[in-house]
Amino acid sequence: MPNRSRPTPFDLATATLAHEERATFVHASERRYLLVFEGDSSLPVPLPPRGEIILGRSPEAGVHVHDAGASRSHAKIVLDEAEMMLVDLGSRNGTHLNGERIIGARPLRRGDVIAIGSTSIVVHRDGAATTSRVMLDEPQLRRRADEEIARLTRNPQILAVIALRIKGADAKRGRIEAALGRELRAIDVAAWGVSNELIVLVPDLDEEPEETARRLIAALTPSAQAHAGVAQYPSDGVDFDTLLSAARTAADSTPSGSPGTDRAGTVNVAGDTQVTRTFGDRTFVVVEPTMLRIYALLERLAKSGLPVLITGETGTGKENAAAAIHHGSDRARGPFVIINCAALPESLVESELFGHEKGSFSGATTTKTGLLEAATGGTVFLDEVGELPLATQAKLLRVLETQRLMRVGGLSERAVDVRFVAATNRDLVDEVREGRFRQDVLFRLGAATIVLPPLRDRRRELPVLARTLLGSACTRARRAPLVLAPLTMQKLLAHAFPGNVRELKNAMEYVAATAEGPVVEPWELPVLEERLSLAPAMTASPIESVLPPAPGAPSASRVVAAEASGPFRPLADEIRELEKKRIVEALAASGGVQARAAELIGMPIRTLFGKMKLYGISSRGGAEARSS
Repeated sequence: MPNRSRPTPFDLATATLAHEERATFVHASERRYLLVFEGDSSLPVPLPPRGEIILGRSPEAGVHVHDAGASRSHAKIVLDEAEMMLVDLGSRNGTHLNGERIIGARPLRRGDVIAIGSTSIVVHRDGAATTSRVMLDEPQLRRRADEEIARLTRNPQILAVIALRIKGADAKRGRIEAALGRELRAIDVAAWGVSNELIVLVPDLDEEPEETARRLIAALTPSAQAHAGVAQYPSDGVDFDTLLSAARTAADSTPSGSPGTDRAGTVNVAGDTQVTRTFGDRTFVVVEPTMLRIYALLERLAKSGLPVLITGETGTGKENAAAAIHHGSDRARGPFVIINCAALPESLVESELFGHEKGSFSGATTTKTGLLEAATGGTVFLDEVGELPLATQAKLLRVLETQRLMRVGGLSERAVDVRFVAATNRDLVDEVREGRFRQDVLFRLGAATIVLPPLRDRRRELPVLARTLLGSACTRARRAPLVLAPLTMQKLLAHAFPGNVRELKNAMEYVAATAEGPVVEPWELPVLEERLSLAPAMTASPIESVLPPAPGAPSASRVVAAEASGPFRPLADEIRELEKKRIVEALAASGGVQARAAELIGMPIRTLFGKMKLYGISSRGGAEARSS
């Protein structure tokens, strides 16, 4: 039974924004929301494009914080189309931003963490992949970073963001800025960030970024003690907010071998801050601050025995989260039974779940033990639980409440000992409202609720996941490791990934099977290239994404219908056919000039030669280009 002293999964959802404000948020040009970690739950709170949101213990607060140490009106977030500001409202116990107690107003960026007592609130917002002499203010630094990133899309170079944490910097800013000015180049710039933090932007590096950071620390040492975190474009991100968040995360990491929290003189690289977690036979790589907190919450929930409801889009890793709960619990030695509720035939769903007695219906020639009974001593993962018929939900409620079930055709109940973890990509609150899901079942399954953000909201994690998945795919394909070129990483980060981690995994499997050289170039991602015009944009809801088709493109429903109606073919065959067609068209358009044809389709001339030979394509008679 759920703990009634704990916030229910609906407290925050019903106390956040009025209906009109939600509607405004959905149509905003930039998607912004908060992910609130409180008790056993993580819940998203959407934000409007403008106005104020109160954070506090008052039931009327926009974000209702249940912590007893919170003031009724503890803090507020002030929003307009361009900025988000956090303001403490004279709270008794203070408002903390990224570990620092704030005074007055502070700007909010993607990945910032607001702490009010034991409640953590992570800021999510779309960051444009677009944002003198040494010292700038932070808005100027942000604009300069955007300009550098825009330039690097045409001329790939290394760009580093260095977060310097300087002890007692407030009293020594003049000396620190003077020392920095002597060390930085004319094209390097810096700005003060949060308390005791100096953000340095270093473009066009001709040395490793960590060496630059060490030189800066050495230059500051006579005046102050410092340590640093370093992030690099494009491997750690392709927009300033992501790079700054990665650098800050690295700066806050304690390097292995360092005693306690003594970080003076240390430099941590963002690429080295990933956390690898192993649960059973599954290994997860976690980097994004939100995901680190989610997996820490999963570890706590694993030991609690509470039923857990995991929500999120298809492909976000709900099954992995369920596995983490099972393998982190005292049931780890028991079975982990995965039940795809959407795949159960409606006529047999009760027999599959609860079992049946011999002769209970036509075809029941033997007694069958149901999946729930078979999972005794372990964990049952109900994937796509929203697909269960209402009649089955009623029987499931009995098991949830009493840990007893009755087989189909049985005369007495049987005891079971299972823990339930459920997952869905549906909004079960809406399903309850529409009469398709039982509220009492939702209350019992959702004693603790976890929301997994989509991959497009985990930009810090995407490059790491891409490299990790590609490495695993290369191992399975028995080929040497591949490297993703900077522009290839940029293509990946620009893609919305409606299929989330599963789609990224499939893309890396394809690359491992088809890439020709050791470096993966952008044109070797045809699966993503062909989807970009139809992929969902980064829209308002953290759960849903929809984009109208590009002008002249078929609607998404027509595409699905066309694919479903015809015979299926291997995807690789269709891709080769399209590639061959485009090469022939480019040769025709270029009058048979192969260098020009390669330029038209963005393919290296040597690759074009190889593809022409592979597909038997020849170019003759000037504009004539035909395939043999």
